[in-house]
Amino acid sequence: KRKSLLLVAWVIIFISYLIYLWRYFPGKLSYDSYMQLSNIKNGIFSDWHPFLHTQLVGLFYNIGINLFHNENWAIALYIIFQIFVMSLIFAYSCNYLYKKNIDIRICIAILLCYTFLPQYTHYSVTIWKDVLFGCSFVLILISLIEFSLNNGNVKQYAVFIIGMLMLLFFRNNGIYIALFITPFILVTYKNKRKTFAFIMSALFIVYFLVKGPLYDSLNVTRTNTTESLSIPLQQIARVIALDGNIDTNSLHYLEDVMNIKEIKNKYLPYISDPVKGLTDNKKIEKNKIKFIEVWLKLLIKNPQIYTESYLSQTLGYWYQEVNYWAIIDGKEIKTTMPLFLTKVIDYTASSSFPFKNICFSTGSAFSILLLSYFLSSYKKRKFLIAYTPFLGLWITMMIATPVYAEFRYIFGLITCLPLLIILPFFEENKQVY
Repeated sequence: KRKSLLLVAWVIIFISYLIYLWRYFPGKLSYDSYMQLSNIKNGIFSDWHPFLHTQLVGLFYNIGINLFHNENWAIALYIIFQIFVMSLIFAYSCNYLYKKNIDIRICIAILLCYTFLPQYTHYSVTIWKDVLFGCSFVLILISLIEFSLNNGNVKQYAVFIIGMLMLLFFRNNGIYIALFITPFILVTYKNKRKTFAFIMSALFIVYFLVKGPLYDSLNVTRTNTTESLSIPLQQIARVIALDGNIDTNSLHYLEDVMNIKEIKNKYLPYISDPVKGLTDNKKIEKNKIKFIEVWLKLLIKNPQIYTESYLSQTLGYWYQEVNYWAIIDGKEIKTTMPLFLTKVIDYTASSSFPFKNICFSTGSAFSILLLSYFLSSYKKRKFLIAYTPFLGLWITMMIATPVYAEFRYIFGLITCLPLLIILPFFEENKQVY
């Protein structure tokens, strides 16, 4: 019965996502997607976009080229794989809720959310590293809940490890989230401390061996420093743009590593890309300590400007009334789909869709997370540790986000929202397996 429920949910979600693939065939691609495909076709080994994710896309792309001799079908083959994994994970979560004695009507409602809401359907057909990375949080969340209730077994450990590997290798900030949650795991699961110490140590060893010696042997190009310095660069840029207090020595240094004249014209308070494009990363890389010294000097001299810059750069991750683009526009893609169905699907991505502001609000997602946590805390639930991956994700955004409200960056929270909404109402004594 349980297996049949999982299968039914999986088929329903899978078919729904395939219909979206039909509409947007061969899939939705952004600049980042084309960059990954370019790396695959040209044999460029770079970790700018997670190398292993690029290779995963490349595996299906090359199989598709060899089988169909058609690039569109090669791209679609990876999308089908992504749909397969994504729909399976979402079906697994629906099945899990049913086994936790959640009302069947609620389980059906959540199944319908995963099946039809645009933040899931449109992302299922988009080539982004964020999609499978986001799905990893579902596996980790369910595992941490079960471990907290002493229901963990070999299957659950396997689910947890798969989720952690996806977390570590499908986005470059995954390692920081993993490092953040590890102390909580070791402190919380005292009876399983040796087991988790072994698992987490093994995961980190694999990660650093892959990212170190293996990548070196393959000559994989690493990401540059400015990618992690978005907020400090934005704070310095705002000081420059507003003619803040800059001492002579700091000014000479900044003139050497940044195009100050252009920054005054191109600085945007919510997006760091213009400033990063006007910064000499190699010079900062050579002497990071000097950059930090200058940043601290200007912080002391311009605390208000720094604060304004920080709040502007992170606005969407804590304030609800902020909306930024979230879906790649696919209206111009030709399709053989009936016109009526095409219009219905396109409508879910349009600005007139009535639930768009809720579905794609990063601030609202954070508010739901906080509400869920406080309710669980008030009810003294045993699984409060299950919230730590989302806190880790949010902290990485608050420390290094390049954009003030990039929806896909917090997709790990979005994939788990249906679970988080009802998490405070779980029956703690219910065995899953």
